[in-house]
Amino acid sequence: MHRIKRIYSILIAVTVLSGCGQVGVITGGDKDTIAPKPLVDRVIPPNASLNSKPKQIQIPFNEYIQLVNPLENIRVTPNTLTVEASIKNKTLVLDLSGEYLENTTYSIEFNRAIQDITEKNDSIFSYVFSTGPIIDKNKASFIVVDGFKKQPVSKITVGLFDSIIELDNIKQPLYKTSTSKNGEANFEYIKSQNYYVYAYEDIDQNGTLTIGERAGLIDSVYFIGDTIGLKSMIKISEQEQPFKLSTDFLPPSTWKIWSNVKLDSLELEFLTPKPSFVHYNDTILAFYKNEKLSALQLSYKQDTLTKRVKSQQIELTTNTNLLDNHLRYNQPIRVFFNDAIDSIDYTKILIDGNSIESNQTSLNSDKLSLSLENDFFKDTSELYFLPKSIKFLSLEQNDTLKFTVHKQQMKDVGNLVVLADSLFKPGILQLMLGEKVVAESKTDTTTTAINFKELQPNTYSFRFIEDTNKDGKWTPGNVYNMTLPENIIWFTSSSKVRANWDVEVKLTF
Repeated sequence: MHRIKRIYSILIAVTVLSGCGQVGVITGGDKDTIAPKPLVDRVIPPNASLNSKPKQIQIPFNEYIQLVNPLENIRVTPNTLTVEASIKNKTLVLDLSGEYLENTTYSIEFNRAIQDITEKNDSIFSYVFSTGPIIDKNKASFIVVDGFKKQPVSKITVGLFDSIIELDNIKQPLYKTSTSKNGEANFEYIKSQNYYVYAYEDIDQNGTLTIGERAGLIDSVYFIGDTIGLKSMIKISEQEQPFKLSTDFLPPSTWKIWSNVKLDSLELEFLTPKPSFVHYNDTILAFYKNEKLSALQLSYKQDTLTKRVKSQQIELTTNTNLLDNHLRYNQPIRVFFNDAIDSIDYTKILIDGNSIESNQTSLNSDKLSLSLENDFFKDTSELYFLPKSIKFLSLEQNDTLKFTVHKQQMKDVGNLVVLADSLFKPGILQLMLGEKVVAESKTDTTTTAINFKELQPNTYSFRFIEDTNKDGKWTPGNVYNMTLPENIIWFTSSSKVRANWDVEVKLTF
């Protein structure tokens, strides 16, 4: 009996506001900032009751209270019971239903579910009881981070399951909690056994992992026994998504098709009307010639998709890779049009008064690239597209297009040599400018140095992808296959590249 009283005293201590769910006092300005307090000596059945399977719990408070989102803010673990909350005078009444587990400690957490009526101060506390002769003391702590950026993620559900999650089998966790702003998730009063640990966004608020939600896991069985001080890391990433085919029409004649998975071009058929040509990539572009389009149709794996099209009067527009008329060193001029190119009259495209040759150019549907690499061209050149120099599928080029081009010189760029402190790992080293990948290079254990050439003067950083599946890119994890995201090393060191300089930097792996 003395032991029971001691446990009871510890559990009702009024101390800290935290995710562990103890009763807390909220302090603030000059107004009444004291949260409603449970009258612990009048709780029925008492907190920390043993050998108890209550159908109803009554928790009196020291003032009148109101409920705030009880379905979200009152949580029972293990997840075998449902709770209906109501208020009678100053008493919170909880009606419990479901199946009790034997010799198990149950915890009911009240995460700001109770407010006073006047100042809306809210309480954080928990109520525990056991269906057996002891209160389980086991704890577990986790930290959830983004699998790519490795930054802590808040508002992620962490669930402890008694078996693995399968793609076609939705099940609820025995225990669950949510991560704090620091990405931490803490469990208390956990029964000692093996668990499978998953973290997921729970966007649909159904309590468990749903297909398409960002998620992660600990990829082996996880035993919770005595108190665990170590915070085990869970990396979450995008998961397998339900198939979705999307399209958009870009006037005057381009149908853009893409999906959240890689499309099989052999399974895709354009029906009516037939496009003039199609550019296949991750995004598929279909181009139509001088059609009065009202509807476009295609089939993909026996499903038919129709896109309604509105007739629009638009003019030819252009865009280039020039920055304030400057062309970066050793780069071609790229001119982008808002219509697909049908044919080119190279005699009507002039640089400094001279017509260009076809071998100086490359064509990609709505983009024309023109090389100025050799010394024949001036440091500053004038590029003209005379009227009718380009024939488009739908639009007319009736005016001269003029571009002034200032070529960047070799002395205006720098080179960067990257070394490793020992050996390079197999993977991909990426050169970063802020969030943008400027250049990348594959590595293996025979790599001694990586040369990034002709860089613009700036300060660059590095990240490294451990490309374990050797597909040339970062691969997220798959909780249904129990695989983790590929590891990424974010280097804190950076390197400043100056014009006409060769810079060397060593990375510590």
